[in-house]
Amino acid sequence: MLSNNKPYCHPSLENNEQKQIAKLKEELVQARQRLSRQTLLNTIIQAMRGTLVLDEILQTTVNQLQVALKVSHCLIFRPDPHNQMAVRYVSEATDKDDLRCSYSIFYHHYQKSLASGETVVLSRIDETLQPEVFLEAQKNGIRAMLIVPLVYQQSYLGGITLLQCDGVSVAAKSNQRTDNEPLVEELRLREAQIVAGEPLAALTEERFWGWTTANMEIVQALADHCALAIYQAELHQQLQAELSERKQVEEALRQSEARYRAIVEDQTELICRFEPDGTLTFVNDAYCRYFDKKRSELIGNKFLPTMPSQDRELISKNFRSLSQGEPINTYEHRIILPSGEIRWQQWSDRAVFDDFGNFIECQAVGRDITQLKQAEVDSRIALDKEREVSELRSSFVTLVSHEFRTPLTIIQSSADLLENYNHKLSDEKKLKLFGRVQGAVKRMTHLLEDVLLIGKAEAGQLTFKPSLMDLVAFCYDIVENLQMSVGSNHTIEFVKPTNSADVQMDDKLLGHILSNLLSNAIKYSPQGGTVKFEIVRTAELAIFRVQDAGIGIPEKDLEKLFESFRRASNVGNIPGTGLGLAIIKKCVDLHGGKISVESELGVGTTFTVTLPTKCQHLRLSSQE
Repeated sequence: MLSNNKPYCHPSLENNEQKQIAKLKEELVQARQRLSRQTLLNTIIQAMRGTLVLDEILQTTVNQLQVALKVSHCLIFRPDPHNQMAVRYVSEATDKDDLRCSYSIFYHHYQKSLASGETVVLSRIDETLQPEVFLEAQKNGIRAMLIVPLVYQQSYLGGITLLQCDGVSVAAKSNQRTDNEPLVEELRLREAQIVAGEPLAALTEERFWGWTTANMEIVQALADHCALAIYQAELHQQLQAELSERKQVEEALRQSEARYRAIVEDQTELICRFEPDGTLTFVNDAYCRYFDKKRSELIGNKFLPTMPSQDRELISKNFRSLSQGEPINTYEHRIILPSGEIRWQQWSDRAVFDDFGNFIECQAVGRDITQLKQAEVDSRIALDKEREVSELRSSFVTLVSHEFRTPLTIIQSSADLLENYNHKLSDEKKLKLFGRVQGAVKRMTHLLEDVLLIGKAEAGQLTFKPSLMDLVAFCYDIVENLQMSVGSNHTIEFVKPTNSADVQMDDKLLGHILSNLLSNAIKYSPQGGTVKFEIVRTAELAIFRVQDAGIGIPEKDLEKLFESFRRASNVGNIPGTGLGLAIIKKCVDLHGGKISVESELGVGTTFTVTLPTKCQHLRLSSQE
């Protein structure tokens, strides 16, 4: 029997079944969505793993995210060379050159939040946002924004940004394909195989203006992978840099050691190392050569060269002063070589301490500075001499100015008298004035001749031309001329030699010698005094002796008496230039002769000049 009666079912049971079915369907949808998200995530991660180059990984990430989530723009920002965050990787559906500039405004505004690891979620762009953010977003047609920071081990490495904009399609981008970037259609096909062909409305089919939890989970997962990739890449780069640097350091160290060995062994400086008790642990070849010792005689033994006691104490004092605070000491001392020669050395000691502050070794570098010491002495003497000459020249300028002023004054006053009172002056008075003018002119001429003569002598241009001459007659003429000029104020006593044979001398230079000696004797003698001029002859020599009873010369001035511009310290107001004796000395030297002086204060002075009577050769200048 057939019946169409249906079993009775309580309404409450039917409702429970429907709820269970709906719940199962919801769970199935959620499972499919999770599986779809995981599939997308795995696909993108697989594409990222297709390369080991960080730039390619990050560029692949933005490309895959834009296509997979159908967003308008996807960007990754990273620190630039100046450590400022900037957009480095961009995947855009449309080209917008000003987007990078716009993004910097967003980043700077949310910088603190992102640096602390917070995700910035803007599901809509409206006037509740900060004005600069709202205006810039509105300017670029941005309707939603998601910024996920890249953080690894609390280090802020950058961020991923997703943008939804007005009227932007990804169709153009979907036709672009690389070996590592599957198209959206491929992703859909894979998902459809898993979810039985049902559309993925939440992820890929529907354009949206907000961000779902699924979106953020995928981006966050990719951000974690990117942060890890960045960290690993930076770590790898750092390790490579450290490895390269270590290799460079090792190579530099090897080369430095080789150079050091070559330098130490070939160095002219004396190099040694020794323990605190003085036991030598190393000496270079220069050290061995200097002290004439073999290396085997020195290493393992104590060695200190012979030296004055005060220098030995100096070394001990400097060695005791070495410390961790002042590990280097430089000092100079003398040593006495086996030959008895005294040499100067300069040493620089460097103390070496262990980690506990114990003095374990000293390295010393020394050099011979004997020549340098001598050069310092010579330089100091030369400087003193130059300073002295400069002072003398300054004094000479003042002196010469005074010496010129006096005769010029005489000439000027005499000329004025002759010009204004010529008709009133007697002939005797006129002759006297003319005589004063002539005397002043002679004085100036003599002064100029002295200056020119000493200039020639110092420049090596003073000529020496000896010739045969009657010495007695030559000297008599000089005495007679001087006697006429001084009149009865002084007397010149001339003692002639017994041998009156001719001599071979330079008459001009001999004239300078005798004239200056006799003039000085007269000038520094008292009124009415007598000057004795004596000539003594031998077969080969002529000795000229000029003696006065004048003021004498202080003993301290005798040593530098024949230098230019020098005058005795007791001359007072007696006129003179300090050139006469310097000229005499130059002329005597050109003759190959000698000059000496004996003097006693208040008693008088005697100059003795000894010249050869015959020159064996002719010298053309004082330089020869």
